[in-house]
Amino acid sequence: RGMTSQVLTYRSLVREIRRLLSKGSLEEPQAAADLRSLLQQFRLDFLNALDFPPANPEARRQVSEKDVFTSQGKTVLSEADVKKAIALSDQFDLNEAYCVELLQTSYLETGRVSLEAASGIYVEERLSIIESLFRLFEFQIMYMKGDASGRSASSIHSEALNDVVTFTQSLLYETGPDGKLILLPRLISLMSNHCKPTTESTASSDAANVQLVAYQHGSVVGSRRHFVHKEQTWLARCFLYGTLILNQLSFRKEGMAVPSTPASASSSEFSFHCDNVDSALQLLRAKAKAYAKTSAPRD
Repeated sequence: RGMTSQVLTYRSLVREIRRLLSKGSLEEPQAAADLRSLLQQFRLDFLNALDFPPANPEARRQVSEKDVFTSQGKTVLSEADVKKAIALSDQFDLNEAYCVELLQTSYLETGRVSLEAASGIYVEERLSIIESLFRLFEFQIMYMKGDASGRSASSIHSEALNDVVTFTQSLLYETGPDGKLILLPRLISLMSNHCKPTTESTASSDAANVQLVAYQHGSVVGSRRHFVHKEQTWLARCFLYGTLILNQLSFRKEGMAVPSTPASASSSEFSFHCDNVDSALQLLRAKAKAYAKTSAPRD
């Protein structure tokens, strides 16, 4: 089998979430059931957002031997395909077999095995899972104005809203083996990783400016740095909205629905979320300063 592949998952996910949460779709009887099914299918992906498979020596060996198994089955590669897959893996520290799938998708969508298009597809996948999470948070905040059960004033949105409220609560209160919350600390960590000061070499600086093609966003051509900035914007929005939702769960505010708080939630956990609004703002300020510096014209 040559370069053929299905469209990768997170880009399809964000399109479906946009559709299912639109007013027109919410009027359809099947919409709520479709939404529930979709959310459960991607629950772990939300909790482990941006956790893509890293480079792997065994996967590299298989790709180098031009004979690799992907989600599409056995794939035979050309020498040019191997070079592109390894270059993609080196650029993003990605599993080499996954890089073959990105190249397969670039062929399916553009008619050629393109390193630039495959890089753009990977960036779109990252943006799509974070935007999907934000859309769920946004929907809850926009429409949660009903009674204490979280029902919307509009009957059109009631079932979908209850499903979204239940789902986002389960994400926000999910804990790891150490008993600590998973999602918001992960968002903070992802934002922090891009705010750390670095001493860029010429090579790494050039890599940050590699041109990528993002077809889903109107064939936008931009540098890797440009798309990292967009990703950080979505992460910051998710953190802010997630914190607001947790505040809704912990404090009863006038005119706002407050679903019952899970028994496992403690006052110290609520303090953590409130205190980290300041942390998020500090990170955002650092990110904005760093982005302004790197974007400034050079003599």
